[in-house]
Amino acid sequence: MERSCNLCLAGIIHAFPAPQALVEGGVLVLANTRFADLLGLDRARLPGTPPGALLPGLGLEGVISDVVRHNRALDIERSVTIAGRRTSLWAQAVPVKSPAGAALLTVVDTSALHQGQVALLRQMRKVRTDNIWIFDEKFNVVYADLEPDMEAERNKPGFVPLRLLQPGQGDEARQALQRAKDSNGGQISVTLRTQRGDGRLLTVYADIIYHMDTLGGYYLCCTRTRELRGSGVITRLKEAYGVHTDVGLAKLLNTSPAMLSRARHGRRPPGEWIIKAWEDKAVSADWLLTGRGNKF
Repeated sequence: MERSCNLCLAGIIHAFPAPQALVEGGVLVLANTRFADLLGLDRARLPGTPPGALLPGLGLEGVISDVVRHNRALDIERSVTIAGRRTSLWAQAVPVKSPAGAALLTVVDTSALHQGQVALLRQMRKVRTDNIWIFDEKFNVVYADLEPDMEAERNKPGFVPLRLLQPGQGDEARQALQRAKDSNGGQISVTLRTQRGDGRLLTVYADIIYHMDTLGGYYLCCTRTRELRGSGVITRLKEAYGVHTDVGLAKLLNTSPAMLSRARHGRRPPGEWIIKAWEDKAVSADWLLTGRGNKF
């Protein structure tokens, strides 16, 4: 299993255009050609080398140790000397599931970028990827690094990722995958809707890259999920009232299932529903609206 994961991570590293490397157990395990070119070294000589020895002055040892220990992404930006040349580097380390603890390291030479490109790079730091998927040509899951909710969905019998999408969205997802394949390594972005097992509706922002190597072709898909506020509120209203259907909840709220459906796709349900649930069940309005804090 560990070898399979490393093969998949090798695909991720070689598919992305940025200089990337996998650090595990305090040393480089994998690196792409762009990473080696940045350092002016032979890629074959990189495995087994501590990243701090390759990029002294960047403080990578402490950063990667913190990333692995606390399971969080970190980045640094600093001027260093590489092959006798002073340059500005931005480095980001992202935790990767591994028995030994690993991090995916991205390093970018920002000294060659103009001000607008550096601003875009800084903005990209704020983008969080919730899930990483790798699919084969038949859309079977080869590798997945998932948030807890999605991991729970995946562990259910007969799980197929595309079935989580709303009706009609599966075809759109397949078309996006095909566009990624046709783009010859280019990145395709698509926005989709999905529904979790508890009924919540979410917007899914997906970035897809198709990669072909000696093992065959596969799709790398990084997704971010954002809950539609109305959907989450209705799920919590059902929990507060102890009902499982729209018909049952509509009856208790003195409304119709059609109104619930419209509210589920909106930003926020009518305030009178929140007030009624507070009066009937003494539930926290903040919990109903945001899911945060105490229920009562």
